[in-house]
Amino acid sequence: MQVAYIVQRDDDRSLDIDAMFVINRVVDALFAVDMVLQFFTARLNADSSLVTDLRVLARRYVKGWFIVDVVSVFPFDMTSSAPPSSTASTSCASCACCASPR
Repeated sequence: MQVAYIVQRDDDRSLDIDAMFVINRVVDALFAVDMVLQFFTARLNADSSLVTDLRVLARRYVKGWFIVDVVSVFPFDMTSSAPPSSTASTSCASCACCASPR
């Protein structure tokens, strides 16, 4: 299994906006639009009837793929791009959202 990720070089600590940054933000924006559309997209029930009630659609989406979609849209690459301090490391484990409780 291969996992793609972006590594920040030690000699390049500035927050430069390059093409990859813009592409990542555009993809995140498209996923966010898709998330909004999921609340309004009609679905078929098990009995092949079309469900158009917005409350039912929203409840079904929130109980299903909503959490996965929120995590996929969150810009984790921006959480670890701050310049390192003398006490914190630059890994994702040092940010508040990934730190383990004590």
